[in-house]
Parts: sequence; C-alpha cells; structure tokens
Amino acid sequence: SVKSYPNPVTDHFNISTKEIIEEVTVFNILGKQLMIFKPNLKEFNLNMENYLRGNYFINIKSENKTETLRVIKK
Repeated sequence: SVKSYPNPVTDHFNISTKEIIEEVTVFNILGKQLMIFKPNLKEFNLNMENYLRGNYFINIKSENKTETLRVIKK
C-alpha cells in the first residue's frame, strides 16, 4: 500500500511503498499530464513548491499495481 503525506501539501509531498516505485505521474484536475518521474525507489519526495494552488492527481505505479491519489496544493 502507498503511504503519503502531507495532504494538503505546501511544498514537498512524500510517497513511500513496500515495493519499488517505477513511475510517478502528476496530472492537473483536467487530466493534463504535468510531470513524470521514474524514481525506482521505495520512497519519493515530490517537490510541489512551484505548483499553483488547487487539486492534482498523482498516479503511482509500483511493481504490482497502480494507485491514484488526489492531492490538494495550498
């Protein structure tokens, strides 16, 4: 399972899983892809300092599953 914090986020959003995170994709509320990362780690720190206030979807692809989180940027 994916652990993430803080939500709402002001600057850095932390993601951790028991499996290797293969891909992290950030989408805006309209579904437009903004960024894609390929960390290949069990923990990832997403810098959201320069994102505008609002809602985002973060798609996390690990070895065996994909999970989408809704994140609020303050």
